[in-house]
Amino acid sequence: MRWTPARVGLAAVVVVAGLYGWDAAMPRKGELVPFRQRVGFEEYMSRRLPEISRMAGQVAAETGGELTVMGLPYVQACGIDNTQGYRVVGYSTMAPQISFDRLEEVVNTHRRDGVSGLWVQDDFREDGSRKIYFTDNDGNSAQFKYTETGIEMRSYSACLPTSHTLDDPGQFVLPSVEEAFPSPQPRPAPAPGQTPPRRRRRLRPLRWIAVVLVLLIVLVAARAAWLWHRVEDGVGRVDALSGAADTDGETWLIVGSDARGGPIQDETEGARADSIMLLHKAPNGKAALISLPRDTYVEIPDEGGDKINAAYSYGGPELLVRTVEELSGLTVDHYVEVGMGGVQEMVDAVDGVEVCLDYDVDDPDSGLTWDTSQGTCQTVDGTKALAYSRMRKSDPTGDIGRGLRQRAVISAVVSKAMGVQTVVNFSRQNALVDAGTQALTIDKDSGTSSLFGMLMAFRSASSDGLTGAPPIESLDYEPGGIGAAVLLQDETAPDFFAKLREGELTTSDFNQT
Repeated sequence: MRWTPARVGLAAVVVVAGLYGWDAAMPRKGELVPFRQRVGFEEYMSRRLPEISRMAGQVAAETGGELTVMGLPYVQACGIDNTQGYRVVGYSTMAPQISFDRLEEVVNTHRRDGVSGLWVQDDFREDGSRKIYFTDNDGNSAQFKYTETGIEMRSYSACLPTSHTLDDPGQFVLPSVEEAFPSPQPRPAPAPGQTPPRRRRRLRPLRWIAVVLVLLIVLVAARAAWLWHRVEDGVGRVDALSGAADTDGETWLIVGSDARGGPIQDETEGARADSIMLLHKAPNGKAALISLPRDTYVEIPDEGGDKINAAYSYGGPELLVRTVEELSGLTVDHYVEVGMGGVQEMVDAVDGVEVCLDYDVDDPDSGLTWDTSQGTCQTVDGTKALAYSRMRKSDPTGDIGRGLRQRAVISAVVSKAMGVQTVVNFSRQNALVDAGTQALTIDKDSGTSSLFGMLMAFRSASSDGLTGAPPIESLDYEPGGIGAAVLLQDETAPDFFAKLREGELTTSDFNQT
């Protein structure tokens, strides 16, 4: 089914209506409202939650934390059906650096008889928090919220009856500490034949705000779905995968080529891979981005020893994939080819990127002119970014330096493409999608989801610093008949690729020359 504007609109209406109906059917609780006459947190804890208060203090002392006030108590309307009341909510914090298991052990050690219930959350939430819940015999409750930075506590008194109207909790004023903390009393029953007054439900602005936010989320999701299908339909396809048995993790081969994006301005003849990057996400979730210098000396299946980029010239993407698989021991799951001429359009689509170079350059072959008097880091447009990524002869490290600069350009484009300015800018999204679909070619077995996965893994590898070339023995290896080549270290390169497969690479494992 294709996502037409009519279908997107209908889906949005259905989702919003369903969510609004669910929201309306849920029982209502009053918002948290600060006391007009605020009560000290220690007063609240000692008079309303004595058992929980004592236990919280003991836990704080033993874990090395200090029980302090985060916020003074708040009042919250409560009750259901024909009853009304209020509860008092207080906050505290302690910041010991302990494990969650240790916290649970200490809490159980200091559990008092008055604490009748204790529940431990099974696993951590997405925000890295985990909670322990309590109730006592009087109906009061509390929770310890554990995070890596400390422990917070939130306490709730039992729902207490009141004669004050709670139709507008913001106008509810507790006149005294005594009223905030009354002795528990049974709720008076209505007189025979008397119908208790029903709580008047009031329109809550927050509900309407929530509806608007949900609608915006639905529209954004619809926009994303439309862009997704636009990429799916527009990106180029090519036979590339070898059909070899799968290896653990997920692997992308990213190739910069002149096949779709215009000629490469150097001495290579025919279509050759100008840049080769191997991106692998190991089973443990660690991602690493490996730049294979295009002049790396390898054994090309059925062709013998040659530079790795010659595999593309001999047999196209399929032979290049087989060559990389034999070198790395990894089966390539996804092939992504970037026309080098498309780099310019993608950089312009995100309004330029910042790149760095600490020496002056005037390179006629690539067209790069770089003046460090204007700064070692500069924001460049697509034309200059392309020249920056192609420059090789003026780089003291040759193809190694070019690989570093190509990764820098792609990383900068990925970062801006996933940034807030792109998320909220539809015209930038359209320009980026148009440029990407013109520049990209993927294998016939992959889809848009593989491109999104590649972007996430690329970003993860860049942020962790796990990018670079394998250990290199020589930049001027002369095997004969093919000119100077890059020779990987026989002793360390196999170990390097083994660590790559297992997700055990560190920054020190990459080439340091």
